[in-house]
Amino acid sequence: MDISKTLIISQSSDLSTNEVIRWLRFYGKKFTRINDDDEIVIENILINQLDTDIVLTNTATMEKFSLKDFNSVWYRRGRARMVANKRFVENDLETYVQNKPDVIKILNRYSDDEASILNEFIYDYLENDVQVSVGKQSNSINNKLIHLKIAKSLGIDIPKSFVGPTSNFTSDGKYITKAIRDGISLSFDVHDKAYYFMMYTNIVNPIHYRNGNSCRNMLLQKRLEKKYELRIFFFNGKFYSMAIFSQRDVKTAIDFRRYNTKKPNRNVPYNLPAELEQKLRTLMNRLKLNTGSIDMVVTKDNKFVFLEVNPVGQYGMVSYPCNYNLDSLIAQYLQ
Repeated sequence: MDISKTLIISQSSDLSTNEVIRWLRFYGKKFTRINDDDEIVIENILINQLDTDIVLTNTATMEKFSLKDFNSVWYRRGRARMVANKRFVENDLETYVQNKPDVIKILNRYSDDEASILNEFIYDYLENDVQVSVGKQSNSINNKLIHLKIAKSLGIDIPKSFVGPTSNFTSDGKYITKAIRDGISLSFDVHDKAYYFMMYTNIVNPIHYRNGNSCRNMLLQKRLEKKYELRIFFFNGKFYSMAIFSQRDVKTAIDFRRYNTKKPNRNVPYNLPAELEQKLRTLMNRLKLNTGSIDMVVTKDNKFVFLEVNPVGQYGMVSYPCNYNLDSLIAQYLQ
């Protein structure tokens, strides 16, 4: 069998996936894409002394495929939904069964747990048995606290960080707060008017928790006086870095994602110091990541301070201003 096909697991809204697919088509590479809002049916799983085979069907496209058909897989983001096992209802039980609702709940919980085992097996196959793998579902969660702890152990500077109720913390305006993991964005309508909500990094203001108001398990960090920010994309052992001069604009000084579309920040390619590159490479190896977006700050006293690494972070914002052509590089690697 000629195995020369790529499996892509992503989200339908991810623009980077679309761009890499354009390059795959240019290079004549066959591919199958699964989005996290697709329902995937497990047709069969075979394990014997000679072979392991997993056959799936995407109910959105009705495409049936074997995971043996793929020589490369790109876990971009999201999580493909394998259709759960049978859901039990009261009519499935004999009339003499007592406490039917409780029994149904237990049976469905067990059914869901078995479906989770199947999902785990499928992702394990993709991460360990496919020849080329970019990204992994198993370590795709951005745990900032683990990343900070490991970075500190490698001698990389990190900001002073605190997690706990705001009632236990007194701020003098020199601390910021951010999401402990990836922030969320919400869109909703109220009275036929559309609203969009996104979590940003913000300065902690004592007025937020006066009069007994307290937020539990809030992540606060010492505010850094920065010269500029760094967004670093790591891929296939190499770093592609960009400096963001966000501090020159009041709107973007705390969080550059509050983009100023009328007067955008200046973004330029950047070469990391060799010693820092080695430490970051060790960090990514410790986290078992072969791709990810790293955020850092260079302070006014020229310290390189690590903030976080997002295993499935956006990289287009680095690729296009700096002409790194990362979409093409990823597509070539997947061949």
